Amino acid sequence: SVPRRPALKRAPRGAPGGGAGTILGVTAIPGGIATDGVNVYWVGNDSVYKSPVGVPSGAKVIATGQSGAAFVAVDAASVYWTNHAAGNVMKLTPK
Repeated sequence: SVPRRPALKRAPRGAPGGGAGTILGVTAIPGGIATDGVNVYWVGNDSVYKSPVGVPSGAKVIATGQSGAAFVAVDAASVYWTNHAAGNVMKLTPK
């Protein structure tokens, strides 16, 4: 059996199991996923990532060194995430 590697994937609505594509292959389970309808944001590997909705290879790192990044939220101007290990909430404007 081939071991599975955690990854953030996308799939079109209404197509269960069909058309899925990898957005980012990662070594840890991605968490804290949020979207503003234009981009998808998530945390993993002590970093915060951003990818345009529907673009399988468009992921980029927008923040690194985020010790224990766990949850993410977005509003019209900013992206927010928690750093569990440091016990604080971070904000990046513009997102």
